[in-house]
Order: sequence, then structure tokens, then C-alpha cells
Amino acid sequence: MTALTIDKKQIEATLDLLETLSAAATPEETHFYAKVAMLEVSGWAEEKMDDFVLSLALPHLRDEDAKERFRTFVKQIHGFTYEDHFSRLLGMAIGAVHLERIEKNMDGNMLKVFKTDITQLSKKRNRLAHTSFKGMQQEIDELQTTRTRLRAIHAGLQAYAEAITPSTESTPRAGSTAQPMLH
Repeated sequence: MTALTIDKKQIEATLDLLETLSAAATPEETHFYAKVAMLEVSGWAEEKMDDFVLSLALPHLRDEDAKERFRTFVKQIHGFTYEDHFSRLLGMAIGAVHLERIEKNMDGNMLKVFKTDITQLSKKRNRLAHTSFKGMQQEIDELQTTRTRLRAIHAGLQAYAEAITPSTESTPRAGSTAQPMLH
């Protein structure tokens, strides 16, 4: 089995479009495009985390009711901070002991940047999503900052995918040919 692939082409194309629009925009419009970029990257991150966790768990669940319960559980976790969301879901999918062992073998600096960036983006996203545009402009990251955060979050997710995939090879469900991939 090859490592899972965390695709970011579509979100990068969205950021490219927003940067193009921003280049010819007024300062207020530039802030607006930057807010949209933060919300878009946030949505991408949450979707990819959910897809990643589901791709790890579902091929190993035999019972359709168990699969549906797990899908429902994932859907009920709203947000994408590391501690409250991603590690909780990963722990449910692969087990807490397995997750701890994997994280101990990952690059510590990359993991720290991933955890920090995903949590900071999540907190900013929550403030931006629940507040009108006026008065929030100082909270909005520049487009380039959001793109840098995207790269760090993507690198973290990809590192998890590469660390977990070899581990799942040793414990496949009997008769399973499923190979989780994220595109």
C-alpha cells in the first residue's frame, strides 16, 4: 500500500484566484479576499482531516451500521483544532496508543508547526465566521500568510499519512483490498 495522498491543488487554485483578484483591488477588497482565503483554507483543512480519518477507519469496519456510526461521529465533530478535533478523531480511527507511537516517530518541529498553525487558523476562522467584515480587518491574515499556513497544514497532514500508511499495512482486515486515498 502506498502512502495516502493529501491533495491541495484545488485550494491552491482558489488562493491563486483570490491573489489575482486582490492585486487589482482596493485595500478594503484586499482584506475581503484575505478573509475569504482564510475561510476557504479552513474549510479545506476540516474536510481533509475528516476524509483522512474516514479513509483510515472505514475500510477496516465490516458492519455497515458501524461504518455509519463512525461517519456520524466524524460529522458531529465541528472544527479542526489539533487537540479537540484532529487527534480525537485520529485516536478513534487508529487508537490512542498507535497515535502516540506514530507521533513520537514524526519530525518534532514539523509536528509543532502543524499543531500551532492548525489551531491558530481554527481560532481565527471561528472569530471571522461569526463576525461581520467591518471591525475584523485587523484579525485577517494576509493572503501570503494564509498560503504559508496552508503549506504547513498540508505538510503535517501528509506526514501523518506517510507515518500511518505503513502501520496500517500490518493490520489489514482479513480479505480487505481497500486502499484509502485522498484526492
